[in-house]
Order: sequence, then C-alpha cells, then structure tokens
Amino acid sequence: MARRAEKGFDWRIAAVAGGIVVLFVGAIIAYRIFTKEPEVSLDNVATCLPAPVENYRAASSAIRRNPGDVDLYFDVSGGMAGYVANSPNAIGNLASLTRNFTRSSLYSAGGGEVDYYKFGEYRFNRAEPEAPEQFEDPAAFARPAIYTDSETRIADLLEWVLHSRESEGSGALSVIVTDLMLDDREAIDAFEASVGGSLRTMIVEEGLSVGILAVRVPFNGRIFVGTEAVSASISDRPLVILLIGTPYQVRTYFEYLDTAEITPFSADTAVSDRSFALFGLEAGSIVLGEPALSGVSTGFIARPIQTRIPGAEGIQSYVFDAERADAADEGGLLLSVEADAGVADFEVIGNQPLWEGWVWRLDPTMLDAEGCESGAAWTSVGALPPGGGSVSGQTVNYTLTQDVLNQLGADREGTYLVQVVAGQRGIVNDHPAAAWMTEWSMDNSQLLQRLRASSGAQRTGVPGLEPLRRILLAELMIPGREEIERSATQVIIQSE
Repeated sequence: MARRAEKGFDWRIAAVAGGIVVLFVGAIIAYRIFTKEPEVSLDNVATCLPAPVENYRAASSAIRRNPGDVDLYFDVSGGMAGYVANSPNAIGNLASLTRNFTRSSLYSAGGGEVDYYKFGEYRFNRAEPEAPEQFEDPAAFARPAIYTDSETRIADLLEWVLHSRESEGSGALSVIVTDLMLDDREAIDAFEASVGGSLRTMIVEEGLSVGILAVRVPFNGRIFVGTEAVSASISDRPLVILLIGTPYQVRTYFEYLDTAEITPFSADTAVSDRSFALFGLEAGSIVLGEPALSGVSTGFIARPIQTRIPGAEGIQSYVFDAERADAADEGGLLLSVEADAGVADFEVIGNQPLWEGWVWRLDPTMLDAEGCESGAAWTSVGALPPGGGSVSGQTVNYTLTQDVLNQLGADREGTYLVQVVAGQRGIVNDHPAAAWMTEWSMDNSQLLQRLRASSGAQRTGVPGLEPLRRILLAELMIPGREEIERSATQVIIQSE
C-alpha cells in the first residue's frame, strides 16, 4: 500500500498571514503619521535665520567677498601732464597696481575687470547718458600727450558714476585720479553745491563710502590757477585719488595699496607724503563676537547643543533649564561686543559707543523653504531689556540672566535666538582723521604766491581739498546719520 505523501509548506496561507502583518504595520504607520506632528526635512533649505541676523553674518569680516570690478577715471586736464613728466610716475604705477589688485588673491578664479576712462571736459547728459571716453590701453595715461582738456568737471563725472550704479546696475569701485584744482570762487561754490549733492546721495541714500587719498609726488609742467598758467618744477605736488564704492570695496582697495610696497601708495611712504580719510555711514565689515558663561550660571548648561536650523551652524547654542536654575544666581550668558571693532585711524566718525539687542522665538513648524524665505520661521519677542547691558570704554557687555529671560518670556520651553549689535556715533566736526585735508589745502591766491616765490615752490597745496572736507563732514554732522554698526554676536538658547 502506498504511503501518503507528507504535506509541504502552504504558500497560500503564508501569503494571507503576510498580508495581515503588512496591513497591521501600515495601520500603525498611518496612525503615527496622522496623529503626530510631521517631521520637517531641512536638506534643501539654505538659511532660516531672521533677516537682521543673516545680514550681519553675511557682512562678517570672516566671510570672503569678491571686491568686484574697478572703473579707473583719469582727469585729462592740461594741469595733469606734469605728473607724468618723470618716469616711472605715480599715475602709471596706480594703473598697474589697480590691474594687479583685480588679479590678486582677494578675488576668486578669473579675477575682476578694470575699465579705464578719461574725463575733464566730459559732460553728463541726463536725457541721454553716455559714459566718458574709454581707453583700452592704460599706458596712454602715463604719457603727457593725453592731458589736453581745459576743464575738470568732477561734478559731471560723479553724476555718471551715480547713474551707472543706479540705472545700469554697476557695482564697480570708482577710482578718480585728479589734481582737484578749482578755477575761481564761482567754481568753488558750484563744486560744493553740485559735487556735494552727488556725494550726499551716495553716502546717505546708497550706503557708499568715499575715500580721499592724496600723495605728494614730483611735478614738472604747467599749473593752471584761475586764468593763469604757471610753469613749475616741484618736488612734491599733491595728486588726489577719490575712491567711491561699498565700504568693503574702498577699504579693501586702500589696504591693498597699503601693502603693495610701491611708493607713494604703500605704507612705506613717509606720513608727510601720503594721507587718507574715509567717509561713510557703514562699516566695511562686521566683527562677530562669541558668547561665554559668566559668574555662577546654574540655569545654563555649558555644553553647547547641536542645532538643525539651516544657517545657524556657526552660532553657539546653549541649554537653559529653569528648574535647575537658582533664583539667587546673578551669573548668566555673557554677550560681549566692541563698539570700535575694526575701526581704523583714517575713519571719520564719532567714538560714542551704542548698542541694541533683539530676541526671536523659533516656530519649528515653519522650517521649510517658503517659510524661511519670508522670515516666518522666527517670531520677534522684542528688544533686550536695557538693564542687562553695560558699557566700559568701547566694550559693550550684555548678560542674559534668568531674570532677563523671565522678562522676555524666554524661560518657557522653546528655541530662542538672541543678537546684540554695537557701533559708534557722535558729531565729527573737525575730526582728526580729516585734519590733513586742511593742512594740504591752498586757495588760489596762496598757491599763486607760493609758485611766484623767488626761491621757487617746493611744496604746494590743493584748492579743492578743503571744500571737499566741508562737503563730506556736513553729511556726517547731521544727527542720525553718523551711526555706524561695527560688531555683532548671536547665541541660540534652548529653554527646557
């Protein structure tokens, strides 16, 4: 009798059982998805910081920035020819230095572009604006033959510079090389009105800086003073270079010249033969400070925590646990910033320290690309209470104590971002950084007297420097226009 075969594995039963398991697991997953707050993917989000914080961090001195292109404008009036009578000459050196600047390590691969222009009798036509004449060969400006114009219309050139920045989107640094001669009293009055108008717009409305660099160099040619032309061979006649651009551009260009080891533009030049003044209402860059624990701080955990907030990777973060905080503790989290951070001795600005602070609370449900772009991920809590801050000299200290957090409501559970910004203000009348502009200035009568002296002029001044000083100082003496923010610090606090 044949044996009954043994029963094998029943795939139909296994399939049914597996389906039940899958349905069960799927039900659990679906339940969790629909009953808990969804997780947010932050992989494709660039930054979720509040705009005020992001702006300061983007302007940080630690961020590498490309200085951009340079437009180099040469005054080709007849009185400039004597500057290039000797070889090598300062004008030729400046053209070479500018080209080298745009090819330096300050730039990423490819460098920047330099465009060379001439002005003098150039007129700016508002109805049909055209750029001054451009030259492909900068060597032309190292030869006397190009300096043939009878006037120096700086006001028209400044109108073009302003137009090119506003209408054509040009972000180039403008470098203007001139003797800054003014023909007569009428020319001086017009200079203060028209040039002043353009510079006022650039500094106040455009946030640009104006740098005035003057160097004393040999001169052999004719100097046109009013209606007179006086032949002169002078060992040091001032050559003036106006720098107009963003604060970062102007400072970076000057600092490059400072280290270029080519006189009369480098720091090797005698102080009596080179002077510089910087005017503006913004710093070239923001210096970022780091927070630190201060005193007995039982509420704060010294170990920084890791945040997953896009853009906040470089911001220190701390845990604050209200339950473990001793109410008697006076210590806290110290935010220290310097009101004079990055200030150079050539900057024209008051030195009265100022500071402000703000707090934001994170809404984690808004951590997506759209919410971050609109700034909706952070809700403003308000300004820091002034009682937590103190000023010693130029140092601003703000201590985030338990009491301060209680006042802000930041002791309740959540993620908070705190920022403190410091800077300077103050009336700048007769500021020492611009004093040399008066010392180097001569009006037409003084200049003629010096040139006609029997012993011969060895050292002359510039009629346009003192009017230019008055124009630029006038803007910085208006209350509310003289503030410059220089440093900032941020910290993230996780309240538990």
